[in-house]
Amino acid sequence: MDPHRSTDVKVPSESTPFENRPHEYTVMRPSQRYTRSLESDGSVSEDYDTDLEESFEENYNEYHKTAEEVYLQSCAQQAIPSVSRFLRQLCTDTINLPHYGIGDNGILAVSAALERNFAVTKLNLQDNSLTHVGAKALVEMLKENGFISQLDIAENRIGAKGLESIREMLVENTSLQNLGIENCGLHEGYLCKLLKGDRIVLRVLNLKGNELGDEDAVAMGSFMERNKSLEELDVSWNAIHLRGATAIAKGLKANNTLRTLCLSRNSISNKGALQIGEALKVNRYLQALDVTNCGFNEIGVEDILQGLRANSALKVLKIGRNNFHDYGAYKIIKSVRKLSFCGLKELHLDDSTLDQECIQELDKLMQERPGFICRCGTIIKGKAAAIGETKYIRNSDCRPKVSNFCEHSRGNLTTQRVDHDKFAQGLTRLSVPLSKTQLQKLFGILDADGDGLVRFQEFLEMKQQTKKHRKGKTSSYDHESENRLEIRKITPEEIYLDVCKSSDVAPSSRFLKQCSSGNVELNHYGLGDAGTRAICIALEGCANVTNLQLHDNGISDKGIIAVAKMLKKNRYVVKVDLSGNLVDKKALDELADMLMQNSTLKDLNISKCNMQGKSISAFCKSLRLDAPLTYLNLSYNDIGDKGAMAIGSAIKCNAVLDFLDVSWNSIRVKGAHGLAEGLKINARLREVNIAWNGLLDDGISAIQEALLCNQALKVLDVGSNCITNKGVFAIARFIRTNKSLEVLKTGRNPFQSYGACVLLRAIQKNPSSALRELQMDDIVFDKDCARELELVLEERPSFTCSWDISIIGERKSDQTKTPDITDIYLAFVRTRGLRLIELFKILTKDNVGQRLSKEDFVGGMKKLNAPIHDFKLRELFDMMDANGNGVIVFQEFVLWTRERHQSSARASQS
Repeated sequence: MDPHRSTDVKVPSESTPFENRPHEYTVMRPSQRYTRSLESDGSVSEDYDTDLEESFEENYNEYHKTAEEVYLQSCAQQAIPSVSRFLRQLCTDTINLPHYGIGDNGILAVSAALERNFAVTKLNLQDNSLTHVGAKALVEMLKENGFISQLDIAENRIGAKGLESIREMLVENTSLQNLGIENCGLHEGYLCKLLKGDRIVLRVLNLKGNELGDEDAVAMGSFMERNKSLEELDVSWNAIHLRGATAIAKGLKANNTLRTLCLSRNSISNKGALQIGEALKVNRYLQALDVTNCGFNEIGVEDILQGLRANSALKVLKIGRNNFHDYGAYKIIKSVRKLSFCGLKELHLDDSTLDQECIQELDKLMQERPGFICRCGTIIKGKAAAIGETKYIRNSDCRPKVSNFCEHSRGNLTTQRVDHDKFAQGLTRLSVPLSKTQLQKLFGILDADGDGLVRFQEFLEMKQQTKKHRKGKTSSYDHESENRLEIRKITPEEIYLDVCKSSDVAPSSRFLKQCSSGNVELNHYGLGDAGTRAICIALEGCANVTNLQLHDNGISDKGIIAVAKMLKKNRYVVKVDLSGNLVDKKALDELADMLMQNSTLKDLNISKCNMQGKSISAFCKSLRLDAPLTYLNLSYNDIGDKGAMAIGSAIKCNAVLDFLDVSWNSIRVKGAHGLAEGLKINARLREVNIAWNGLLDDGISAIQEALLCNQALKVLDVGSNCITNKGVFAIARFIRTNKSLEVLKTGRNPFQSYGACVLLRAIQKNPSSALRELQMDDIVFDKDCARELELVLEERPSFTCSWDISIIGERKSDQTKTPDITDIYLAFVRTRGLRLIELFKILTKDNVGQRLSKEDFVGGMKKLNAPIHDFKLRELFDMMDANGNGVIVFQEFVLWTRERHQSSARASQS
């Protein structure tokens, strides 16, 4: 019997009597053939083995399960929700699931479904909280699946173990050609594990945004020398310096398959550029090279040009955002023009200054090579020069924009004339990059008769001149001064000053200073709505600013709406702080609309904005639609239970948000249940702050039930929520089973020392718990608690526990609510379980354990999570530094600590 045949037709033989023949012809599976035949004539053959048939049917059913059935069964076995998008895409050639927060368990189910899938060739799992466990599952699937050719696991922390698994798979798998492991937190030394195999047949490898460093760059150079398949390599943003650039250049000399190489945003400097130039002299196969923002100047440019003079294969060169300015740009353009055999077709000079000599040289290059493309803020193609960031542009280049304005306004003008004000307003609405002075000059050119009005016939005349210019009937340059416009890109500072002047608002000198930097910090400046609007208009097209802080500026709905409208157009700002202002329903609706259009904003702080639960519902709907936010601070508002339930409903579907703060929001038991429902399903959130609400014991029980299901949360703050001993037992229940939580803050709750003991015992009962820090501020710590803590520290030496009050026996110690800094330090050293020599080595890691400076001491103690403020740590260091030279040697460190420890012990005995 053929196991692959799923159907058959039962036809009676000629020898069978007519009355004994079956009356129906039916389509049957192999396991049904003989059964129907036996039923039709009522006889049973002694030679027929029904046991074998039943076994075959079970294997048949298991083998012929669809990918959807396998996926759903695997999800049910692991008790995780299925992803409907994955089920819809299983029958296509592309699985696209970025930012879904699937996690390792979800990847196990996905891998099981794809193991025997023949349709899918591209798999995108970017930013899905994968670890080496999920990477291992994908690898095992790819060993069986020979059809997937493209895999993207960017922004997942797969680690060294994950890379090792991928290497083993690449040795066996010959179908995977495109691998993306961008922004995966890979550190120096990791890539060596991936590049050990000699049989890797990848064509595209994306390693952008890691921290591979020079060691892995050397390994990559060696890999390039022997590899015969790689065609595209991206190692940008990887902290590669001269040593790494030299190794990659050496590999480039020997490689004859690589077509695209991206080295941008690595500090290779002039010497690294020299090595790349030397490689270009030898390599005859590379077609695209990206050395953007690599820290070299005119000297490095000259070295790369030397390589370009001997290279005819390179088609695309990206060299912008380096330190060569207009002179370097002129040398590049002139060299390309002079090299008649040079195959360069596209040149990128992003953020480079082009003066008039550069423009003239570029114009000549365009005439000689009509298909040449140069990018410098805008595209320059063929003979149509339209440079957005140059200082001078010919008058004729402005005519197309004027023509567009004519066509736009022709049907709307009730009269056939326009004055200066309407002219300026119309061109401003069309986003023509001209200042007020430049618009006045252009109006003077159009107003031929000088009567202050431009008629429609004059517009038509300008349009005809524009057409003639496009046909080449006008000269390239007009040397008469009155026909030349001095045009430049309007800076945000100029736009801001213009808006302030027209709005009668005093400009902020601090904003003018910070506008060209990445951070605009205007906290407590009293800008108001008008001042905020002026700033927003200036920032609409600004590419520099990424962080905007407007805390406590007296901003109401109008100002918040202006910020939201700006963020709809600006794609560079990633962090906004609007806390301490008044955000009403209308402003929240506008912010929600912005989040559905903006894809770059990651961090939003709208705490202390007097928001109510009724007004936040529309905002939460935008969160359900996978807004780009990873950090959201809603603390110190009054959203109450209604708002908490809306947020809980939103985070059920959100697969992007990492941090959520809803502290100080009057959330009670009902709201806690709403948040818990969201936490049960959410697999993305890493930190949640619900402190200073009235959750009570019932509310914390709901949170506990959610955390029994949630295995993604890392930090939870439930401090000051009126939790008694009953609620502590609920917290202890999820501590015993949870494997992901790392920091738990339960301070300022009325459960006292008994509850502290319960929590410490629960930690001991979960050996697989990831908990490394327990904060119990304002909780009494007695002798029993100390004993339980010692048991925890025996198993977990790095565990941190903080509290404020200690009781020895039945007598309260001399330790006050805010104990002496020395006592805090000694208690910290004791609870960490470190010997003094170990602590000193940790603090002086960068100085090879010889001397300890004040900055190293403060930084090291903060990294160890010491519960001491920075200024107190500095005071502590000054006390240790007996000779006052700003440096502590090991002997001073040990003697001081021992003396204080002995005096503390004597004081406790007395």
